[in-house]
Amino acid sequence: MHDSAWGRLIGALVAPARTFESIARRPTWALAFIVLWVLGAGSSVLAWQKVDPGEVREVNRERMGARMSEMTEEQREQALDQAAKFTPIFAYGCSAVMPPVAYLVSALMLWVALKIAGGTIGFQTSLAVTVHGMMPWALAALLAVPIVLAARFVAVAVPLGALGLRQEFTKGSIPVLTWGGLRGGISVALALSLPAVAAKESILAITYTVVVFSIIVQGLTFKRVVARFVR
Repeated sequence: MHDSAWGRLIGALVAPARTFESIARRPTWALAFIVLWVLGAGSSVLAWQKVDPGEVREVNRERMGARMSEMTEEQREQALDQAAKFTPIFAYGCSAVMPPVAYLVSALMLWVALKIAGGTIGFQTSLAVTVHGMMPWALAALLAVPIVLAARFVAVAVPLGALGLRQEFTKGSIPVLTWGGLRGGISVALALSLPAVAAKESILAITYTVVVFSIIVQGLTFKRVVARFVR
């Protein structure tokens, strides 16, 4: 199993020692590279499709800031319309380009570091080790988002359900408070403050994934969630 491309995808999760020994003997990276790219780009594209265009328009309006005050109303609308056209193109472009660039840069950094340390491995081996080594992180990051949302749902639903026996809450409070639980700088700071343990890099990768999802997807779709559940 550890010598086939598909077997190595599974082996990187369940038997990493034997898998990376096999990779060292005969490096293969294409399938793992494609799977990671599809997971990263696909998740970003699916998430972007849930974003409220109106929220994006407001973000662009705030980003333009002082320049907006120097424009006429017609110029402001044209600028916002143009930004609305290019923002999805930019988002989809970054989703398609950034993941493979990140994998290649990581592999290059590993290869250079090992060369400096006197290693003799080639770049192909470095790339194979990099992409297969990212598989557990990718899986953990994808699972972390629904797990965090489920934990938030329980943390909101249980006390509101108990308090609801004595007082009435606005309809839709639970889904709105669940989706509104945004994570940001504090989560990253706590992850960075961890001691140098073996799991720190994995925790950081998962934390960044959850924070990015929270800020971009939850933040830009919050108005839509409120409009749907609050009557």
